[in-house]
Amino acid sequence: MNSLIFLIVVFLIKLIVRDLNKPVVSDVDQIINSITEKKPIKYISNGVELKTTLKRHYFNILDMENGKLYHRDMILTQVQKQDSYYQEDVAVGYKTRCNSKDILLAEEYIMDNYNYMVYLN
Repeated sequence: MNSLIFLIVVFLIKLIVRDLNKPVVSDVDQIINSITEKKPIKYISNGVELKTTLKRHYFNILDMENGKLYHRDMILTQVQKQDSYYQEDVAVGYKTRCNSKDILLAEEYIMDNYNYMVYLN
């Protein structure tokens, strides 16, 4: 019986010593750790969260291959073509995969990307 009490006392002393030796993390450190936690990047276009990057999304809207350098006229031709497809789908009553705002955003994004690549050198 005495040995059982002795073991319980030793166990309690170990718990107390372990709690005293535990490092104290201040509130500031906890806030810093939560801020610096890496979170995945969210791509949002017109209030819709995208599953791909903005560049891929806008190139897909205009049915252009990502990674090629296009001429300004080719980009504008694709914009007009996709806009006409959109107008036809709306007139017939089909469900569209994008709206006219998405097409304009795609044009602006790809033209900015084009201008960046042209004037990079």
